[in-house]
Amino acid sequence: MTAEDNVLTVNLDRALALLSNAKEKPKAKVLGKWQDQEVTYQVGRYGPYVRCGKMMASAKKDGTIPTLDEAITLIQNKMREK
Repeated sequence: MTAEDNVLTVNLDRALALLSNAKEKPKAKVLGKWQDQEVTYQVGRYGPYVRCGKMMASAKKDGTIPTLDEAITLIQNKMREK
């Protein structure tokens, strides 16, 4: 994107080029199941987290993907906080 790319004046070809270069949203990585629900690892707006159903817990920001057991521990700790 350049300074000349104004949303009101950009032409269709340039807009399509910008959209084709947009980053894809990372997919959720399924770690396994716990209590009949899927446990996933995702990277969101505020950093990495694990999710089981509606419960979400922050994960380490060092780039390593937690194991299923580590993810369950993070979720259980989050449940205790509530």
